[in-house]
Amino acid sequence: MNNTQTGLTKSSLFQIAEDCANSALSRWIKNYKKKYSKAKTFNHFDVLFPNERRIHAFMQSGLTSFGRTFWEPLAYKLASKNGFEVIEQDKFNKNVPLIPSELKSYQQEVRVEIESGSIKIKEAVNLIQDFICTRNIQSLERTKCESGKGIDFWFKKNNVELIGDIKSPQENIGNGKKLIEHILIWSTYRLLDDPSIKVDAVIAFPYNPYEDFDQYMKEQGSKFQLLNHGEDILIADHLWNRLSGVENSTEIIFDALRSVSKSEEVESIKDFFYSK
Repeated sequence: MNNTQTGLTKSSLFQIAEDCANSALSRWIKNYKKKYSKAKTFNHFDVLFPNERRIHAFMQSGLTSFGRTFWEPLAYKLASKNGFEVIEQDKFNKNVPLIPSELKSYQQEVRVEIESGSIKIKEAVNLIQDFICTRNIQSLERTKCESGKGIDFWFKKNNVELIGDIKSPQENIGNGKKLIEHILIWSTYRLLDDPSIKVDAVIAFPYNPYEDFDQYMKEQGSKFQLLNHGEDILIADHLWNRLSGVENSTEIIFDALRSVSKSEEVESIKDFFYSK
């Protein structure tokens, strides 16, 4: 889908974020109430902490649903309004080229070099691109992305394809190598389809859960020593400023969430939250 609209402002960014938040909340509570009206599950903590267990289940449902139905639509709407061409993720996830064994082996070779610290991820992607071009590697077979290795967004602008996954900013330790693998796989898929493009595959973290970036790096940075923040990882403003073209975009998004927190929709959810 092409979109030539540009010129997002702080005000329009705020409004889009507020609309996305309201939509995500409405969708979540509607689905939760529908599920809650059916047969309820029971476990041992219902004996020990019945109210707390119910609250935990309710909040866990909200965190999961809201994260999926807020951040992804927000990314697509901001990118669209800021002149990106946006492409539905399923056009990637359900239709990628089958990677020939020769290329798959080379992909693993450069992955080992990344993990040894010899090269950076962006350098590895360039090496894969050169390998495909010099050997004229092609694939006529199509397949789906492996389970758990798909993308959440695919945007094009200024001859660059931005593709990636939106994840929790508090990733489990040991996941860094898995994320490197995903970036290499996504890049290889796109370059195999069109070796002339510039592909920018990233991991996106929608916000910084800590007071500032230095604290984030102190607490989380060791998990991603082989990934460069601002390049391989886009966190908070690194992501939203790029998609929206608006500075300090994360704070504006959270201002919109604070506004929604005072809405009738949230109050009605709180009533259900404390109901028996």
